[in-house]
Amino acid sequence: MSLLPDEYLPDDYKGPSAGSVKDIVENFIQKEILEPKNLAFLRDLYNGPYRVDMLKKPKDDEPQASFRKLNLD
Repeated sequence: MSLLPDEYLPDDYKGPSAGSVKDIVENFIQKEILEPKNLAFLRDLYNGPYRVDMLKKPKDDEPQASFRKLNLD
């Protein structure tokens, strides 16, 4: 229960919680995403060599697998 946001806990719960969803998201953005190492990693994923080359995609219009009709009686 200490890992759940306040909004997910019962109204009568008085124990520890992770805070509100808004606080959890803001904390994650500030401490994880905006950290220089992680920010550089995200930029590399977006702008780096990890792309799909559509020219290498097969031009077949036919399905790659066979399909059967399912008879439900």
